[in-house]
Amino acid sequence: MTIAGRNRARFLTLALMFIISVLTIIFGIIGFLNIGLQSYSGFKNLFLPNFFLTQYKPQAVFLTIVFMPVLSVSFLSYIYLTFRNTHAMEISFFLSFIFAIGLESLRLVFILYNSSKISFETISLISRIVCFSRLTAIFSLFMGSIYSQKILTRQIFYVLLVMFFLAFLLTTSIPISNFNVNKFFLFGERSFSYKFMLWLASLLACLNYFFSYKAKKDKEYLHAAIGTVLLIIGYWLLIYTSCYLFLILGLSLFITGSIKFIRNIHSYHLWD
Repeated sequence: MTIAGRNRARFLTLALMFIISVLTIIFGIIGFLNIGLQSYSGFKNLFLPNFFLTQYKPQAVFLTIVFMPVLSVSFLSYIYLTFRNTHAMEISFFLSFIFAIGLESLRLVFILYNSSKISFETISLISRIVCFSRLTAIFSLFMGSIYSQKILTRQIFYVLLVMFFLAFLLTTSIPISNFNVNKFFLFGERSFSYKFMLWLASLLACLNYFFSYKAKKDKEYLHAAIGTVLLIIGYWLLIYTSCYLFLILGLSLFITGSIKFIRNIHSYHLWD
């Protein structure tokens, strides 16, 4: 695919996520003004439960859900502007990661509508889409880290297609509980094997960028590896935010790590 073709694909991705972001903000404002979150305040955090920043706050979870598509649009725009005249294989997968995090906004449905009014089939479908987006996000980072060491093929579309299909198959095997929403406004997701795959892929993504630095001896990949560690920690804090402390730390680490990653990958390929 030519650079012009990639730019068009990135612009369409950006436009789609912009629409999702606008809808999330609109429905988020409606939900925040008209729907009380006090009914969820019965959940507790085990970590410093009496400290005001670590107390469970459904508002913190709510804000995270709204912020995720906004973050997605912001970094999709940043990538579009930064890589208009150059390209990196790692960025194609990172773009997939950034788009996937925006689908966390679907959790807003469980706040806007009383779960008792949603059919079990719809609850299961939305929960699986969120799980699919998380698998896709982490798998994208993992595949990007592999390409940082060696370009397996330039047919990225087919690699992404296989990755999406694998994430879909794994998502269908996740047991979903349709009866009780957890404190992160999500049903189910209690499979240890599912979380283990996410943890393992996250760890391997970080290690692969460090191995790329060792092989290529370029400081850009060292900084990209550090950025990957920061953004993955921030991502995990955001998707499992239950208090304002995790929200603040998650946003700070995710934004810092993403900017560090994009800048250094761009710098390496700009002068490569």
